[in-house]
Amino acid sequence: MLSLTSVCIEPNNCELWKAMRVRVCFTCLESVPPTSWRLAFIADYSGERVRVELTRRAAGQYDAGSHTFELETEEMDLGHIERQVLANVGLLQLSVASSDPAWGGGEGGEGGEGGEGALSSVSGERVLLEMRSVTQVTVGANGHLIRSFYDPID
Repeated sequence: MLSLTSVCIEPNNCELWKAMRVRVCFTCLESVPPTSWRLAFIADYSGERVRVELTRRAAGQYDAGSHTFELETEEMDLGHIERQVLANVGLLQLSVASSDPAWGGGEGGEGGEGGEGALSSVSGERVLLEMRSVTQVTVGANGHLIRSFYDPID
């Protein structure tokens, strides 16, 4: 099982499309098999829910204890999404998953729909951890869309 201890998303309070770095500090209560980390932005979470995949990266096995992982993205390509869909509440979603079929994830390894321990319907991987950061997107004074990430741990 994985437990988040801190998350830092930079830059924050800037133009929506800008590249970002996400640093995650977490604790493993037991050894965890090789994982893959995925980062996506979901525009207009309360309405249309347009998903934009940002990056995916493989990582090795983690031993029990404290760890840090970083993901960096390119600038977001949002040209295909209508402005009124973007200028809404969105989500930044980080998922950590493993495709190791022998690992049940300790207690509660089966999990529920879409949460930790669940099987992803897209990749067949078992989701070990999912973090969602509410993202407020507003129109700035210059007319540009500005993103503000909220701390997912608070």
